[in-house]
Amino acid sequence: MTELKVQLMPIRLVRLPVVIGITGLRRSSIYARIQQGRFPKAVPLGGHAVAWIEAEIYQWVNERVAEARPIPTHQQLAQAA
Repeated sequence: MTELKVQLMPIRLVRLPVVIGITGLRRSSIYARIQQGRFPKAVPLGGHAVAWIEAEIYQWVNERVAEARPIPTHQQLAQAA
């Protein structure tokens, strides 16, 4: 049997002030969206400390941008020309 080798990317955890800086949302908005299932959940670090996976926060931001500015299809580009 062959051995499957998986190369994992390092995961960077970021705390709330960084998440606020990336998203532009306030603390209360972040936690409200988590409760609604519309924002990545925090990772418990122990005690009361939590952090978020940075890549998930950037993915969330990219999804919001894509919703606001959808990429035009080839047909739409051809019609505009």
